[in-house]
Amino acid sequence: MTDFTRRSAATGLGALLLPFVIGGRSAGAAAGSRQVLDYRMLVANVEIARFQIVSRVSGNEWIVRLSIRNTGVASWLAGNATTFMSSRIHVDGRGRAQPVRFEARYEKPDRTRETTLIYEAKGKLSAVEVRNNGKERTSDVPVDQQRGTVDPLTAYARIQLWLGASRSVGDEIVVPVFEGRKRGDLRVRYAAGTNRGERLLLASIQGLSGFDDGDVLVSMPGESPRWLEVRVSAGAEPMVLSVVDPHAPVPTLIEPAD
Repeated sequence: MTDFTRRSAATGLGALLLPFVIGGRSAGAAAGSRQVLDYRMLVANVEIARFQIVSRVSGNEWIVRLSIRNTGVASWLAGNATTFMSSRIHVDGRGRAQPVRFEARYEKPDRTRETTLIYEAKGKLSAVEVRNNGKERTSDVPVDQQRGTVDPLTAYARIQLWLGASRSVGDEIVVPVFEGRKRGDLRVRYAAGTNRGERLLLASIQGLSGFDDGDVLVSMPGESPRWLEVRVSAGAEPMVLSVVDPHAPVPTLIEPAD
């Protein structure tokens, strides 16, 4: 029960990290197009959370929104926790996603946390605002670790664009991610094709600041990468078919919701 509660409480963390490898859209996506993706997270075959990502493309500007909510037994054990994120992203002339503004709101029964990240030209982080129950706080992530990072949804966009291009076995992308309270490196590796026309990716997150020992889905500094197995459909706009944590003590799965 304790482990399940910990996993339920960590659902927001998992939702923050895993959507980076959910879905895909090529750099040439039609202006004005809109994509809605719904997923669910199961532990021991029990649903504990729902994810929805909505992305809208208008020229070189993307608006990406993520919402997560606990469901079922997770709501009973960890409370009705919800997460809302929104990011405005500019795709530059080189096809690289650069953050413009990121906002997040984390709601739990006993508190509300809010984060706003503002970026200058070329995606340089210029302002970090963190609030706890409306009171301003300073991020615990060291300033030197914040430099050169992007928000989680810009990381998501970068992975989308990366997946939209032709890839060979062994290709990797590493994205430095900061969302106001946590700092980690996301690594995605193209592992193999399958005889069903699918592609297998490996994804890992190294937690650099703001994480606790034992956090699910995360490798701490000095630890070997904790690789998640991600099955992705073939094509120019790949869609994730499943995300599995093979190291979990009980089966842990993210899959499309009905």
